[in-house]
Amino acid sequence: MRIVVDAMGSDAHPQPDVEGAVLAAREYGVEIVLVGKQEVLEPELAKHSTAGLPISIVHAGQIIETHSISAGLDYPGAGPAHAWLARTGRAHYEHAPDAAAMQALDHEATQLAASTEALQRRAEAQRLHDAWDAEVQRIYDIRLAPLPSQGELIGALNDVAGPDAIMLNAAGSMPGDLHKLWRATHPKNFHLEYGNSCMGYEIAGGLGAKMAAPARDVFVIVGDGSYLMLSSELVTSVQEGVKLIVVLWDNHGFKSIGSLSRSLGLDGFGTRFVRPQDGMLAGDAAGDAVEPLQIDFAMNARSLGCHVIECVTRADYVAALHAAKAADRTTVIVIKNDRLHGVPGYESWWDVAVPEVSELPSVQEVRVQYEKMRDCLLYTSPSPRDS
Repeated sequence: MRIVVDAMGSDAHPQPDVEGAVLAAREYGVEIVLVGKQEVLEPELAKHSTAGLPISIVHAGQIIETHSISAGLDYPGAGPAHAWLARTGRAHYEHAPDAAAMQALDHEATQLAASTEALQRRAEAQRLHDAWDAEVQRIYDIRLAPLPSQGELIGALNDVAGPDAIMLNAAGSMPGDLHKLWRATHPKNFHLEYGNSCMGYEIAGGLGAKMAAPARDVFVIVGDGSYLMLSSELVTSVQEGVKLIVVLWDNHGFKSIGSLSRSLGLDGFGTRFVRPQDGMLAGDAAGDAVEPLQIDFAMNARSLGCHVIECVTRADYVAALHAAKAADRTTVIVIKNDRLHGVPGYESWWDVAVPEVSELPSVQEVRVQYEKMRDCLLYTSPSPRDS
């Protein structure tokens, strides 16, 4: 038997070809003819003991290097498999030279890299979403006593309202909290007047929302301060039979501005519904040692023709939400909530200037911090030329 071997054809030619030829000649006694460059094969063959072995060399000086990317199709079974795929219409094949094939592979590799990057971004977005959702749930699950927190009141409403409802709000600390916490279920589910924090928009806006979507429950969230600005459209709602569910959160003052005032070192001045003390409006430092104004929001809403449910606890509040959904006319739910407990700011900064001249040490201290933050942001912000 004579076997002719292309000794220059393997990726590591000719070392494995020569080694295999010597082994075959020695073990099986077959005649081996090595085809290739003689000046390359002779030194390689000399590395082995070949005395008496039937091995010869046929010089072939022209060697064409293997470079085709389609070489894999020569493997046993690859050709028939691809032929069957083409014949059954499961794959489409086009002839392409190596340059075009490499260009296509480069394109696919670029697409794959982009796809991988997109998957990584999506995974990161999902991680951040899940982390934020867990934070939202943490706030929903707060059970503050004796008065509930605003965050847990938002959570209870979000759970009870139903997927087809409309939630509407405009002013106070609610827009910021709702923006962070509300789990919207459809494009009309989240209705906020962001433009100017327009106190008093809520009930009138809710009336319009209900007229536009009469089949949906419309929940109007309003603070006690905004309610005092404009509640008269409750009469229109009752008169025209346009049912609203008004959720009135009573923190006995202006919660949002009070928080801002405290952050500026001004002790919530003028943001509580209390009687003056010694000719001065009491701030937060007075604590509970104040005389509250006797404002009866429930009685006021009743006087306008509304069905009213007064709540003390969170459980009362949840039950009231269910009852309001079942009611046949506009219902106002009144519940007191804690004015000091708020949803975190999460490293955001509200650029509200602090008085530059003040005799209050608390204001002076906050002014120093304000200037540091402002200068930091001005220093790190890109210039128009950079952007």
